[in-house]
Amino acid sequence: MAESPIIEQLRRHIHDYVEGHECYGTNGHDQRRPFVPQAALTAFWTREKIIGVLCHDGLIPRNPDIILDYYIAIFTIVVLTSEPANIDLFMQEDLSDSSLPLGSVPEAYRESLVHHGVFEDFMKLQWKFCPMSLDVSSRPKPSRKNMSPEIILPISNKIKINPQADEGKDIAVLYKVDLHRNCTQLTVPVVFKEYRQADSESQRLHDNEWAMYSNLRDGSFRHIVTYYGSFGCMGRRTIVLEYAPGGTLLQFFKERQPPKTDCHRVQFWQNLFGLLGGLEAIDDFTWDHNHSKDTWRLRGTHQDIRLQNILVCGTSSDDDYSVPFKFADMGNAHIRKTKNEGIDRRAVDQYGNGMYSAPEAFRDNGDPINIDHKSDVWSLGAILSEALIWSIWGERGREIYQDERIQRTRQTKLKGGHHEGAFHDGDRLLDVVENWHERVISVTGGSAEALRSVRQAIGRTLGLNSSDEDPLKVFPELKIPLTRLRGEGGRNQIFVLDDSNSMESSREQLGRTLRVLSKLLKKGQVDPDKEFELYFASTGECKKARHSTDLQSFISTHSFSNPRCEMHAILDQVATKVIKEDQMVSIYVLTNGHWNPQDYKSLCGVDKPIERLVRHIVNGNKQDNWAIVQFIGFHSSSHNDADQCGKARMRYLDNDLNLERDIVDNRDARGNVRKILLGSFSAEADESESSSED
Repeated sequence: MAESPIIEQLRRHIHDYVEGHECYGTNGHDQRRPFVPQAALTAFWTREKIIGVLCHDGLIPRNPDIILDYYIAIFTIVVLTSEPANIDLFMQEDLSDSSLPLGSVPEAYRESLVHHGVFEDFMKLQWKFCPMSLDVSSRPKPSRKNMSPEIILPISNKIKINPQADEGKDIAVLYKVDLHRNCTQLTVPVVFKEYRQADSESQRLHDNEWAMYSNLRDGSFRHIVTYYGSFGCMGRRTIVLEYAPGGTLLQFFKERQPPKTDCHRVQFWQNLFGLLGGLEAIDDFTWDHNHSKDTWRLRGTHQDIRLQNILVCGTSSDDDYSVPFKFADMGNAHIRKTKNEGIDRRAVDQYGNGMYSAPEAFRDNGDPINIDHKSDVWSLGAILSEALIWSIWGERGREIYQDERIQRTRQTKLKGGHHEGAFHDGDRLLDVVENWHERVISVTGGSAEALRSVRQAIGRTLGLNSSDEDPLKVFPELKIPLTRLRGEGGRNQIFVLDDSNSMESSREQLGRTLRVLSKLLKKGQVDPDKEFELYFASTGECKKARHSTDLQSFISTHSFSNPRCEMHAILDQVATKVIKEDQMVSIYVLTNGHWNPQDYKSLCGVDKPIERLVRHIVNGNKQDNWAIVQFIGFHSSSHNDADQCGKARMRYLDNDLNLERDIVDNRDARGNVRKILLGSFSAEADESESSSED
C-alpha cells in the first residue's frame, strides 16, 4: 500500500522548519546535528491529519487529542518509519513524550524479535526529536543528569568567555551559550561551566560547586548567580548558570568611574551590601525547616570570595549603578552538617584565595580550624573596604591600597606565604586598612557623615560581630531614634504580612527583615508589653511572639498560597483593634503591593483604614504620629509590571493621600533601617526619598 500523502507533507515540513528556524545543535561528540523542536510538530499536526494517517492504514483511529497532548513526538517518529500502528506499543506501556529519550527496549518487548526491532529502529531516530530542554520553570532542575552522547544540545552559539582558556589543560572552561529559542523559556544567554579534566582536583571542585548550587533555594539567587541545572556526558561535567554581561567586579572597578551623584552612590552601596543576603542564604540551607533537637542543619561557606568571583549581572554605564552584584565560583565551597541546637562544627578548609581571607583562615603554619560563615563575612568586608577606596580614588587608588597591604604584610608572619596583601596580619586588622578608611573620611568634606556610616558598616564586617551581639552596639546610631520612637509610655508594634503567593519568593528576606526589626525594637524597649503581633493577610490570624526568632519561624513554616492579597481587609481589622485599644502604635506592612493583579490602577481600598486612623487622631486631638503605617516593599531586581504597579501604589499612599495627618511612609526592604523604623514618625525621615533607593 502506498503511504499516506500526509507523511510526505510531514517530511517536507520538518525539513523546511529545521532550515527556516536554524534548528541545529551539537551532540556529545561536538558534532553538528539538526533537531526538531516540539513547536515544529504542533505547527503541523491536527486532529484531522492524525485520523487521516491512521485511517489510510486501515487502523481504528486513536483519540487524536491524547496523541497531540502526550505522544506527538513518538507518533511523528513511528509515522516517519511508515508504521503508524506502532503507536499502540508505546501507549500500552504508557511511554509518552516525557519518557524520551528511551535508553533501552521496554521489558515487555525484549523477548519479541519483531517488537525488539521496532524499538531499536525507533531509538536510532529519536534523538532528532528530543533535544535537551532547559525549561527554567521545570521542577526539578536537571541535577548531574547523565546524558547520552547522542542527545542534541540546542545551542545556537557557543563561545569561550575567556578566549585564552585552554580546553585541554584548564580545570574548568566557561562558555557563553545561546540556546535555541524553541527549546527554552530563557531569552538571554547562559553560561556552560565545563569541567573537562578527569583528575581528582577537577572532580572535587565540580562536586563542591554542584552541591552548593543545587542546595540553594530559588529565592537565594538575588545575590548569587542563578543555577539552571547540571549534566554530564562522556566525562565532561557541565553546570548551567546565569550569564553576567557586566563581567566581574574586578573588571567593573577597572573599567568604570566611581559614582558621582548621591543617587548613584546609594545604588552602588545597596547592591554591594546586598551580597550579605547571598552569604545568609549560603550559611543555612535548612533555616525554614521544622527543627527539633534531633534534626540536622546544613550550613555552607563560600571560602573563595574575591573580586573575580563577584559578577555584575547586567549591563550598566556611568549613568546607572543599579545592576546587581552576585556571588559565583563555588568550587571551594563546603557544606557541613550540624545538629540543631548542638555544637556547630567548623568548615573544612577548601584552600580558597588568601588575600581576602579572614585571620582564622590563616594556613601558612598548618590547617586552619575555625572557618565558618563569619570567615565569609570578613572576606566580604575586605571587598567592601576596597570598594570604599575605589569609590573615592578610582582603580588607581584601589591598586595603591592593595600594594600598601602587600608591603605591610611582608613585615609580618604572612611574608612570602599564601596571604600576602591580606587585610590582617594573621591575628588582627592591619593598621594600613584603618589608616585608609580614616583618609576617606578626612578628604570627603560634606560627604563625610554618609561615608562614615559606610565605613562603620565595613568595620563591623571586618570586626566579625556575632549575630547574638547587642544590636545597638552593632547599630549605635539607632539608640536615640529608638528612644524617640518609644516615647514615655511605649508604642505597640504590629507587623502585617502579605502572604499571597507572589510573596513566596521573598520568604527568606521577609524572615530576615522581621528578625532584624524586632530585635532592634526589643532592645530599644519600644513595645510596652514586650510582645510583637504578626497578622497574616490571608486569614486575619494574629500570632504573638516575644522573640525575633519566633517571628522568623512563623514565616518559614507559613503557606504562601493565596492568589491575591486582601490588604484592605487585614488593615481594617488592625485599625479597628488599634482604635479600640487607644494605644500609640507603629504598623509595619510587609508587601509587594500586588494586591489585585486584575486592577493595577486601584488602591484596592487600602487607603480606607488609613483614613480611619487619621480621623481617630484628629477627633481625639492626639499627637500627629500617634499611629504610623510603614509600608516595607519586597520587589525583585527585574523590572516587571506587577512590581512597578506595587511600587506606584505605595508611593501614592505615602505622598498623595492628602489627609489631615501624614501617617504613612514607604521604604524598600533593602533600605536604611533607621528610616524604616522611624518612617512617618520623623519628619526628616519621611521627607527623604521613599523609594527603592533609600
